[in-house]
Amino acid sequence: MKFFALPKSAVRLTAVVFVAVIYYSAAKLGLLLVSLPGNVTPVWPPAGIALAAILRLGYGV
Repeated sequence: MKFFALPKSAVRLTAVVFVAVIYYSAAKLGLLLVSLPGNVTPVWPPAGIALAAILRLGYGV
């Protein structure tokens, strides 16, 4: 059985899409933590996700 390697661009695109979906989901979750409507949220989980993605995957994300 032969396995074909994905091109680097496809792997990078998959990583970017995955991070974007997780970031969006975390943003929706973070907006549920708003104490008063229209105010800022005390915790912003996407910031941690973005930092982890940059540290793990590099600036190309």
